[in-house]
Amino acid sequence: MDGQRREFGSLIRAALPVVLCVLAVGAAVLSFVVADSQIVAVVPALAYGVAAGSMGWSSAGQWRIGRVALGLLMTGSSIGTTALLFVERGPGVASVGVTMLVFAVGYPFVGFRALPGPASRVEWAPLLVVAAAAALVPIMYLTAKALGALAISVLFLGAAAARVCARPHRPDWFGGTRRAGPGGSISSPKPQSR
Repeated sequence: MDGQRREFGSLIRAALPVVLCVLAVGAAVLSFVVADSQIVAVVPALAYGVAAGSMGWSSAGQWRIGRVALGLLMTGSSIGTTALLFVERGPGVASVGVTMLVFAVGYPFVGFRALPGPASRVEWAPLLVVAAAAALVPIMYLTAKALGALAISVLFLGAAAARVCARPHRPDWFGGTRRAGPGGSISSPKPQSR
């Protein structure tokens, strides 16, 4: 019975990124149609799909901080998609964005305990920038009422999440780089120019 449960769990972990990427493409097409064929409307949904694919198929989703950063990217992108769909067509169509949000909150925690964690609590600090950028997405769109503001804020959120996920050479607080591994981090001094 335990072996069947493990096989089912690995099947879910393998299929979930595919399902989320298909959901993201569908939401992108819906956003494009709802926003009167404006191409910038697809940015939040496509960012969601990129984050879901990265979490499932790249090394960024194989450690806790990267998983949380990508989850925040998915959350901010789904909130942006929900806001866009709600403003343009109302609550019925916005349910697609709410579905994306539910998956964005749950998916980062699939297999979270088995992933390697950071060496110290300070390494969680860059996630504050990503969380602030995720909170900025609906604020930018709803205050400016412009699709360009939504796209720019989602791209800023993606850049912040990508910077946090830059592995194995993550920035050190004092200018060096760290080569992180499951057992912790090793600091190297900042290269000196001659």
